[in-house]
Amino acid sequence: MPSGGGFQSRLTFNTAVDRQPAWSSTGRIAFASDRGGDMDLYAMDDDGGGVLRLTHTRGLDVDPSWAPAGDRLAYAHARDGVSFDLLAIGADGRSPRALSATPAVEHFPAWSPDGTRIAFVVGDQSSPHIRVIPADGPPSSAFVATGTDPNWGPLPQPVAGPDAGRTITVAPLDSRVLIAPSTSQPPATDPVLQAQLRTANEVPVGSSINASQGTVAIEAVTTTPDGPGTVGRAEVTGGVFTVNQTRAGEPTLRMRPGIRPCQKARASRVPPEARMRIRARGRFRTVGGYGRGAGRGTEWAMRERCDGTIFQVFEGTVLVHDYRRKRSFDVSAGRCYLAAVRRRPGALKPATKCPPVRSR
Repeated sequence: MPSGGGFQSRLTFNTAVDRQPAWSSTGRIAFASDRGGDMDLYAMDDDGGGVLRLTHTRGLDVDPSWAPAGDRLAYAHARDGVSFDLLAIGADGRSPRALSATPAVEHFPAWSPDGTRIAFVVGDQSSPHIRVIPADGPPSSAFVATGTDPNWGPLPQPVAGPDAGRTITVAPLDSRVLIAPSTSQPPATDPVLQAQLRTANEVPVGSSINASQGTVAIEAVTTTPDGPGTVGRAEVTGGVFTVNQTRAGEPTLRMRPGIRPCQKARASRVPPEARMRIRARGRFRTVGGYGRGAGRGTEWAMRERCDGTIFQVFEGTVLVHDYRRKRSFDVSAGRCYLAAVRRRPGALKPATKCPPVRSR
């Protein structure tokens, strides 16, 4: 029937139980039915024609959920009618594949609107919780919340301009950039909880970005050469970080804590999630474990090491604050500063070369 109400059109006339309809983007409707003597999945056109049986296995096949492209279905299967596992199958009933098969009850799959993940319920009515699994493997899942009946929100609306202290605009510039929207939890670094950033999006302040395999553009309200309260832009390569901002403050890119590789000073040897390079127009700030750097339209790199946080400036001047020494330094282009874990000679002022790594 029309979504606003009105005339109802009957689609099935079988005397069996037909239930759990799921409409695809291609106009096909999947549903569960016991018309074949067993509860299986079927698909039909939106006028009730072209009925195709999709599953033929013994047991219950229920809870169909279409992939956004309409080419695959996720569903729950229980050979014994009790122990449900998750499977996926093609829209033509071919290529069945297990998504998750554990001793726990797994059912009610819900495919994300970007096609990358599937949420589902684990456990019975006494202790249900929601987990998320990658749609294309590997078969590892991440806990989301206690509850039942997961349902995804739609993809973001067309991008609007950033709002100071509330939203930023992000866009992938190359390769693979992942993002986890803002939550009350620490920065999400589990790939299962991250979506691939494919186009420009407006996201809330507090979102986590994984640019360790690519470059991301970030636009935020800050102070630029055009004046305060204007939109600045930063292009960031590498790093796993969270973007924060107060209404009156600078956009702050905080590196994920706990990354402290004990490597030589060469940047190429530091894991990409422990280093970031930023080119900014306007005021932006990067925060590491032992110091922070504030640029006024410049280019610099920040790397985490086992003996501290390195700031290396390539263009302009960056104001670096050393947390341990509670001092700030102007680091100009061509110079490097180590906010060190321990006080040591040669590390208390900017130098033309980054100091070598020393043991803590």
